[in-house]
Amino acid sequence: MKMKIVIIALSLLLVGVLFVEHREKSAYQRYLSHHLSNDFSGMYQNLLNNQEIYERVLAKQTLTIEEAQIIRSTY
Repeated sequence: MKMKIVIIALSLLLVGVLFVEHREKSAYQRYLSHHLSNDFSGMYQNLLNNQEIYERVLAKQTLTIEEAQIIRSTY
């Protein structure tokens, strides 16, 4: 009888630990997803800005110091 109670108690403890671990993992995944989304959004905007600079440079055949600094800082 005591052995059954110990097994049930350990099983409940294990289920509780697994539930907490799952909850923490899910929270961490949401946190990372949010930050990755923000990072990709910023990176996409930088790529668009650089594309505009490249097109201007090709059209006028000159690269200003400001344009070079912008391109360098975003890469």
